[in-house]
Amino acid sequence: MKNKISDRSREYSKEALQCIGNIQSKYKVCPLYEKLTKEENDALLFNIIQLGNAVAATKYKNFSFYKDAVKYARNNTAHSTQNNPAAVNGIYKNVFSWLNSAKKELSENIVKAYSQNKDIRRVEKFGTAFETEEKRKGFVDTVQSAYLGGKFHEEFDTTKETVLCDAAISALKPTDDRQKELLVFAKSQSSLEESIKKEIVEWTEKTNQILEKENPFVDEAIFNEKIAQLSPQNLQTEINSQISAYNDISSVKNYRPNIDLDFYRNAFEENISTEKKKKAEKQIAEENQILERNLKSEMQKELIRRKTEWELAQIEEQRKKFIKELYEKIEKFRKIYERLKSFAKSFGRLWNLAQGEFNDNGFDIIEKYAQLLEDDEGLTELAQMIGRHCEEEKKFHKELRAKIVVETVYNPEPAYKGEISGLRLSDSLSDALPAELALYNNPTTRQIFKMKYAQKQLLSYSYTRSIEYQKAHEETEEVDVGETVEHKGPMIICVDTSGSMQGTPERVAKTIAFALAQKSLEEERGCYLISFSTEIETMDLSSFNSTDGISNLVKFLRMSFDGGTDANPALEYSVKLLNEKEWKNADVLMISDFCMGSLGEELEEKIKKLQEQKTRFFSLAVTSGGNDQVITAFDKNWIYDTNAKDSGAKLVRQLEEMK
Repeated sequence: MKNKISDRSREYSKEALQCIGNIQSKYKVCPLYEKLTKEENDALLFNIIQLGNAVAATKYKNFSFYKDAVKYARNNTAHSTQNNPAAVNGIYKNVFSWLNSAKKELSENIVKAYSQNKDIRRVEKFGTAFETEEKRKGFVDTVQSAYLGGKFHEEFDTTKETVLCDAAISALKPTDDRQKELLVFAKSQSSLEESIKKEIVEWTEKTNQILEKENPFVDEAIFNEKIAQLSPQNLQTEINSQISAYNDISSVKNYRPNIDLDFYRNAFEENISTEKKKKAEKQIAEENQILERNLKSEMQKELIRRKTEWELAQIEEQRKKFIKELYEKIEKFRKIYERLKSFAKSFGRLWNLAQGEFNDNGFDIIEKYAQLLEDDEGLTELAQMIGRHCEEEKKFHKELRAKIVVETVYNPEPAYKGEISGLRLSDSLSDALPAELALYNNPTTRQIFKMKYAQKQLLSYSYTRSIEYQKAHEETEEVDVGETVEHKGPMIICVDTSGSMQGTPERVAKTIAFALAQKSLEEERGCYLISFSTEIETMDLSSFNSTDGISNLVKFLRMSFDGGTDANPALEYSVKLLNEKEWKNADVLMISDFCMGSLGEELEEKIKKLQEQKTRFFSLAVTSGGNDQVITAFDKNWIYDTNAKDSGAKLVRQLEEMK
């Protein structure tokens, strides 16, 4: 089963292991809150929370219990745990009880996990710059941490490995404002992360290969192996020849060792002369053994020292070169980013275009035609206009349906209080007019008031109010029941690459092809280019899931125009594509000076049939003349008069009239 653990999980796992190591190095057993100072308790709780964050970031499935413990620690810290020793001791007990098991599981997961990037994974498994797989993974994690601005750093046993690692991650430590700005830009493009990490990781492998290939100390190492096998007695007798052979080694000549060879020669020779004077053989043997051991030791130490110095110098040279190239590459991408971003939704896919066919010249030629397009208002306007003059066509299906309409109706009803609507006769004393009530106050008219009251004949105010209620009735309406969107089809650009197109027509043709390639990507349409003279060549400019589309575009922009002119094969192939692939709403544009023969009758019939199926055929005549019979076969025709000073402005006016 393929391991899905990411590079970042490995990195956080190592951070978690470091946190565990820090805690266990200070506390061999679980401490008690009461025996620690406030500062010590705060520091320990902080370390526990820090460990919890690292473990949570690993996204390993078997650490859910730890998350609960850390959450408990965080909550208790937030609520003044110093006032609750029992709660803190409970946290400490829970955490320390599983530290060892967590440590073991984290280590196992790190061993099992490989990078998700296949190129980096290959280095982790089979790399040579670092001795063991564990070290190679540690280096990759260090690069990951450095890219994210972290502090994790793997420890290495050898000087070369340590220096290689430091040199590699120094690429992510800008030394000036320019590099800082470029690195910020690179990090803003999330899809570039894996590409930059891959560049750094692979740099160590390439540098190590250089160190092995150009190592000048190979012969000296072989010499040391041979001399190590000599006995003290043999070395004594061969001392002159051995020292002479040693001095003839190229690395000894070019990188002089700090060994007093004359001292050893004289010492061995003195023992020989002493032997002739019958000095004790045991003493001579002991002295020769010491001389032999010291000479071999010094030779080996000097070999290691000088080789290490040479390796460090080579690594530093390669490091400076790599950083220069890396930031130049980032700068190229930033410089042309606005022009290229429409060619690929994933900008990281274009990282490798700086190598191979799409090199500096590729960037330059793309930028050149981008600038030409920007400076020519007519071609810019034409690119915007070609491809459907309006948005996608929408078709609506309608039908009549019944619907219930509810309206509000108000009916007036009598009321005790409300808006005064008139006068009425009643026996209501509260509504009676003041003049009626005045009859009661006068003794002479009091009997009249009583009679009116008894007969309900008092002149009184009349009130009404409107009562609201809902009334429903049925109506019919026309509604949309469906919608069909006819999407834009692909673009097919037929470009005349004959000799008569050299000069300004060639520039115009390439510029408009460049513009339409961009537009096709913006509108998520296919884009196919057919270059024709006496033969045709086809290119897919829309295959930007890989780098083929950009490479094809660059190849076309570099193309030289020569040969004769025959438009029939290009249009025949366009018709064939449209029919075989059953493309609808496609646009075919032919760019030419139209200095050519007429189209075949059969081909014209095929074009008319496709036009009836909503395929549009356009022409851009880059000339002041041309074959009118060919031009009439197209739906719309534009003229870019290369002899006119204001050709771009004239083209704009043509487009405005068509709008």
